[in-house]
Amino acid sequence: MFVRQNQQQFRNSNADVQIFYGSAPYSGSVVTEYSWTKPPGVSHVYMMLIGSGGENNFGAGSEGGGSGAVTVWYGSAQNVPDTLQVTPSTGNAVNTTVSYIGSSTTALLTANAAVTSTAGTAMTANQFAASGFFQSVAGQAGAS
Repeated sequence: MFVRQNQQQFRNSNADVQIFYGSAPYSGSVVTEYSWTKPPGVSHVYMMLIGSGGENNFGAGSEGGGSGAVTVWYGSAQNVPDTLQVTPSTGNAVNTTVSYIGSSTTALLTANAAVTSTAGTAMTANQFAASGFFQSVAGQAGAS
């Protein structure tokens, strides 16, 4: 829908803005995973995850696609692991997640994707969410 472009308007001498996009919409089971490394010297981290919207459901009626959930976390950098795995949504009901990869994979934040006209549900707060300012908002269902 929107052209992927370098977001220079968010950058200044005091910010390190990184944007991660999923693979092409509706590309089957292809999931893009990125590794994020905490920049040296940062004091705070802000993460915003957006779940993908659902496909319109023309076969079952004339509903539009539901919207994905939006999850935001802001907190002290000392509460964030040095390396995280970021998995953006692909548009196939795949959730956007930020995970810690240790002895096992632990999802820290999730923005649930919509499934056709059903909206993405809000994330339930976990232990990581309690370490900063957290909010997760459900998407809106598609309408006829």
